[in-house]
Amino acid sequence: MLNYIHSNNIVHRDLKPENFLIHDKEEYSDIKAIDFGLARIVSGRDSRMHTRAGTPYYIAPEVAKYDYTLLCDMWSAGVMLYAFLVGYPPFYGEKDEIFA
Repeated sequence: MLNYIHSNNIVHRDLKPENFLIHDKEEYSDIKAIDFGLARIVSGRDSRMHTRAGTPYYIAPEVAKYDYTLLCDMWSAGVMLYAFLVGYPPFYGEKDEIFA
């Protein structure tokens, strides 16, 4: 999915487990990405963005610094994969003060 949207110069910017749906109850059902409300069309792979977007648990450090590319989606995908494999997020804390 990421390869497809990135090859079409689209960055999702809010990848998280809640933004994926299973199409039906079949054993090998399609998984669909949803909530493209924060998505953006960029002019190329190296296009820079400067607005904070996304959910704190899943955003890349570059997003918190207001200077990032479409590769922020790859970070979010890695955080999700880690959580799926071990059962808890790789980063956690009581406060999101870095995002305030």
